[in-house]
Amino acid sequence: METICALFAAICGSTRERADEQETAIILHEQSHTADELGMQNASSSRLLFSFDYPPDDGGIARLCGEVLNGLARAGVRCDVLSQLPPNGVQPLTATPSEARVTCRRPWREICAFHKLLQLRGRGPVVCGIWYPEGLLALLAGRRPLVILAHGSELMLTCAFWRRGVWRELCKRVCEAADLIVANSEYTRGLVLRAAPRAKVVVVPLGVDHERFCPRDKETAKRRFGVDGKIVVSSVSRLQAYKGHETVLRALAELPERQKYCMVYLIAGKGPYSDDLRRLTKDLGLDELVR
Repeated sequence: METICALFAAICGSTRERADEQETAIILHEQSHTADELGMQNASSSRLLFSFDYPPDDGGIARLCGEVLNGLARAGVRCDVLSQLPPNGVQPLTATPSEARVTCRRPWREICAFHKLLQLRGRGPVVCGIWYPEGLLALLAGRRPLVILAHGSELMLTCAFWRRGVWRELCKRVCEAADLIVANSEYTRGLVLRAAPRAKVVVVPLGVDHERFCPRDKETAKRRFGVDGKIVVSSVSRLQAYKGHETVLRALAELPERQKYCMVYLIAGKGPYSDDLRRLTKDLGLDELVR
């Protein structure tokens, strides 16, 4: 996480000198998109993180955006937030004065957010959590410089055939119009360039908070989850069809009986593919191995 926070600190004009920021500066220089070229060094500018996926939502994008903001704060970079209210419509207890929240009801959410962006136009860089609708709204509102995070699935074609042509063209226009796209992997960078060949893309792999996620005693952890004595395979992600859980399940089913029952597959996450995975697990006879 520190690496991606360093990238945004460099983009947004942080004055702190940190080793990972030097690496970021090299990346930006190679892509010819330094902070000076993007007009991001104005100390009086107002930096904005715009994402409807934001804490207290606990999805992947929401957590990433929350950690980006925390990293910027640690780097001494002030950044405002534009997001939506939780479904209950109550302002989160963790909200700060720098947060602006709009209704979560659509299409009023997009209309209210667009109005907020118009009020802030010309005040500095905006980092969008995803290209649609946040990136599109920021572009229409004239917010510059415009930085968009790229994750992967949002760049794939929609299932609805009648929407594909419109979606493809809209994605292309937004991504190519952005001042910078930040992809989380080389694979995602390829998806961006496939959708928008002229997009300006840099890759910053997702990091890990080493203070929160650090090695501990494995056997103690196994006893806690009731899997001591087992070989543990685990997946931690949103439950979507393209994530590859099915591949692991089918591979487990093909193992010889002696090896199969030495293993356990722990799946952490939630999403629309949950019921399908439960059915597949039962059909493959893996109820005892999958949790």
